[in-house]
Amino acid sequence: MRRHLDKIHDALNRLEAAGPEDDLSGLLDDLEKVVKEVRDGGALGSGAHGHRRARKEYLELKDG
Repeated sequence: MRRHLDKIHDALNRLEAAGPEDDLSGLLDDLEKVVKEVRDGGALGSGAHGHRRARKEYLELKDG
């Protein structure tokens, strides 16, 4: 999941670098889309939600 954080940083950097003639609404839409993809995992990955489930299982096994 962490390897996809660069996608969020890239989308945020594009938004921060936007000028007065750039489409801020479109750039925000892009950022939201990327964040959702990283959170949910997109078509193939499990994203942050998968990490949450794996962490819960790990902690349950660890704590016995």
